[in-house]
Amino acid sequence: FSVFLGSGRCKREAAGFAAPFPTFGFQAISACTQGQHWQQALQLFVSMPKRTVTPNLFTFSHATFACEVGRLWQHALSILNSMPAQKSSPDASCYASAIGACSEAGQSQVAMDLMSQQFNHGIVPNDTFCHRAVNVHLSAGAWQSAVALMRSMPSQTLVPNSVNYGHLITAFKDASEWQLALEVLLDLMPEAGALPDLTNLSAAISACEKIGHWRFALDLFGRIMTLRMSPDVNAYNTAISACARGGHWQPAQQLLEQMMQAEAVPDVYSYNSVMQAYSRGDQWELALHQFSLMGELKVNPDVISYNAVLDATCARKEGYLLFRKALSAEVYPGLLAKGYALLDLHELSPGPAALAIRWWLAEIVPHLLAAPSQHP
Repeated sequence: FSVFLGSGRCKREAAGFAAPFPTFGFQAISACTQGQHWQQALQLFVSMPKRTVTPNLFTFSHATFACEVGRLWQHALSILNSMPAQKSSPDASCYASAIGACSEAGQSQVAMDLMSQQFNHGIVPNDTFCHRAVNVHLSAGAWQSAVALMRSMPSQTLVPNSVNYGHLITAFKDASEWQLALEVLLDLMPEAGALPDLTNLSAAISACEKIGHWRFALDLFGRIMTLRMSPDVNAYNTAISACARGGHWQPAQQLLEQMMQAEAVPDVYSYNSVMQAYSRGDQWELALHQFSLMGELKVNPDVISYNAVLDATCARKEGYLLFRKALSAEVYPGLLAKGYALLDLHELSPGPAALAIRWWLAEIVPHLLAAPSQHP
């Protein structure tokens, strides 16, 4: 139906059919929903009684899916409730789409009521239904219920794949629920005989990194190597960042060295995280050396790079000289944006902020006191 959709006939046929509806209309509704033309699909569906055509399960399923795409949860419920009168019973796909429409519209409680209704009617869930149901629990913040539902899938002859598990792990990562993320990865997946992929492991590492559990992050990174996967830049960066949060510069340094020997090319985030680890581990010389290497490797430092190295060197003369270099490079353009009498430190971390105050007192304030009306 790509020619049908591309030519715009979907919209025209919704207004006036050019072929017998039982043959053309069912196919048109399917084509419209597959082509994301959900408005036209619903127009075709609503027009069926006028054409003296009774909707069947196929058209009901596509109509509820169109409601899901359009987030028309009330319309989805209306279609679902009208099915018995049309001598048609909703199946798992119809329920899945209606639940999805409610979830997308923020109607988590209505979606949960639909889930209960499906189970009460003895309708066996399919993969799509379970995916939508997990989303509903996640949207409602019912973390344990989402885990329980995923755990129950194999008993219902449903086999979640790495994408389903990855979706759950990512949701827990975003919610800072690192323990649940690990439960999915280390308990649920092995119970179902599912092997984690790089995306699953990277998401779990990120969940640990967000709260500074560097040992867990390193253990998960080791699993990537054990499973003979090739860590990407994101996996390396997240593990390095986890080490940096606690100032554990040795493992951060080792990861960077390993990264440089592998296929993953370090980026500015990689170097920034290692310099932050050096700074928090009181290794100012290593931080300064790492910063100089960035230039040699043609990696342009950003404001985070300068903040990291200046945090490490702020008590040294090298730090003040580097801060002057940062000013010349306009790394902190907002520093005097509000005038010479006011210092804006919003972009600066503690180290460069202290250097900025020192510079301002030494080089700006004397000029203001000597000639208030003149800028230095």
